[in-house]
Amino acid sequence: TGPAHSGKTTQLLARYRRGLATELGAALWLAPTQRAAAAVRQRLLADDLRGCLAPGVMTFDQFAAEVLRVGRDPARPISAVQKRR
Repeated sequence: TGPAHSGKTTQLLARYRRGLATELGAALWLAPTQRAAAAVRQRLLADDLRGCLAPGVMTFDQFAAEVLRVGRDPARPISAVQKRR
């Protein structure tokens, strides 16, 4: 944590690049919105990373959809009672 422009994202991007360099699929960056995910992807490639086919930067919704897609059992909607709980 820290104030704006203190280098939080820069440090996280450096750690993320190291994760991407070690093993394919070893890093995942979850962003709250499409716009935030696009900004992270842009900054990720802006510095010393020459290219990355699958950087693993996605929104929470995209991550949830991917988890459901690769799951063994199909997802079932929850009932109205379960939603209220």
